[in-house]
Amino acid sequence: MSGPADRAALARLAAPAALLAILGAVALLYRPVLGFPFLSLDDQYGVATNPGIRDLSWNGIRFLFFEDQRDWRYFPLAYLSFALDHAWSGLAPGAVHRTNLLLHLADTALVFALVRTLVRDALAAAVAALLFGIHPLQVESVAWVSSRKTLLFLLFFLLSALAYVGFARAAPLRRGRAAWLLAASALAFFGALTAKTTAVTLPAVLLLVDAVLAPRLPERPLAFALRRLPSKLVYLPAIAFVAAMTVRLAWPSPFGAEIELGALDWAVVVAHNLFFYVAKALAPVQLGVFYPLPNDGTPGLPLHFYAYALLGIALVALCVASFARGWRWLFFGSAWYLVTLLPNAVQPALLHDPPVLAADRYFYQSSIGLFLVAGVGFAAAWRSRLAARHAFARVALGAVAAA
Repeated sequence: MSGPADRAALARLAAPAALLAILGAVALLYRPVLGFPFLSLDDQYGVATNPGIRDLSWNGIRFLFFEDQRDWRYFPLAYLSFALDHAWSGLAPGAVHRTNLLLHLADTALVFALVRTLVRDALAAAVAALLFGIHPLQVESVAWVSSRKTLLFLLFFLLSALAYVGFARAAPLRRGRAAWLLAASALAFFGALTAKTTAVTLPAVLLLVDAVLAPRLPERPLAFALRRLPSKLVYLPAIAFVAAMTVRLAWPSPFGAEIELGALDWAVVVAHNLFFYVAKALAPVQLGVFYPLPNDGTPGLPLHFYAYALLGIALVALCVASFARGWRWLFFGSAWYLVTLLPNAVQPALLHDPPVLAADRYFYQSSIGLFLVAGVGFAAAWRSRLAARHAFARVALGAVAAA
C-alpha cells in the first residue's frame, strides 16, 4: 500500500485504531475492579441496602426524581442507574463495578472525541484520552461504586458539549440542524445535572468553547460573552428544575464541623485547592480516600497551604496571560480546569467540611483541561521533532548532491 489513496485510507483508520488501543489498555488496567466488593463508604447505605433502587416501574422512577429523600443532595439519575443494575444483575458487586468501568471507558472515548473535534488533531486527542483513562487520580472515580454519579454526569456533560460544538459550527449555515443540536445539548445537560449538580458549570464551559471556536480569541471578552449568552438560556430550565427539587427534597448537610478559620484563611484554602490537584497529577503519590484539613489545635493553616495558594493564584494568572497572548489551547485547557474545579475547590469553605477539603474524584472532570494541554503540547513537540528530522535529511541530501 503505497499510493496516495492507500495512505489516505490508513490515515483514516489511524484515529479509530488508536482509540480502540487506548480503550483496551484502560479496560485491562481496571479489570481487577470487577472483583471488588461494596465498601462501607456510602456503598452500603446508597446502593446495597437502598430500597429505592429496587423498583424500576414508573412509580419507582417517579419516586427517585420527585420523592426520594435518602440523600442530602439531589442526583436521581445516578440512583436510576443503580436501579438498572439491580434489574439486570440483582446488584451483584462485580456487575455494578462493570457498569462503572463501562462508563469510564465511554467517558474516555468522549474525551477523545471532544478534543479531536475542538483541536482537529487526532494525536493530541489520543494523548489526552490516554492520560485521562489511565491516570492514577482517576482510580477513586472508577473503583468506588458510589462515585457512579461522577462517571455518569461526565458522560452527559461531554455529550452536551459535543452537541454544542456541532451547534456552534452549524448555526451560521444550517439553522435547522443547529436547533436540533442545541436541543440535544440541553437534554444531555439535564441528564448531567440530575446525575450530579457539579454539571452546573457547563454554560460557563460553553462560553470557553465559543471563544476558542472563534477565528481568534475575543479582544473584548465581556461583550463577546454577552453576545453568546442567548444560546445558553436553553440550559436554564434544567438548572431551575434541579434547584427546585434540591430545595424540596434535600436535607441540610450533615457536615459542618466548627473550625476557627477567618475569611482570609478560607480564601487560602480555596486557592490551595486550585493547585493541589495539579501537584497530585504531576506526582500521584500518597493518595487517599480524602484529604482532611489539618486540625491539630494550633491556630491558622500550615505554611505549605500558603505556598500552594500562591501557586493556585499563579495558575489563574497563567490562564489570564494565555488569553491575553492568544495562546488558544493553553487558555482553554487551564480555564476548563479552573472553571470545572471551582465548585469543589470552594465547597470546604462553604460547608466548613474538613472531610472533603479535597478528594481524587474531584479531579475527574477538571483533568480534561490539563490533559488537553498536554496532548496539544505533545503533538506540537512531536511534529516539530519530525520537521527537524526532515530538514536535517534535506540538508544532508543536498550536501551529498553538491559533493
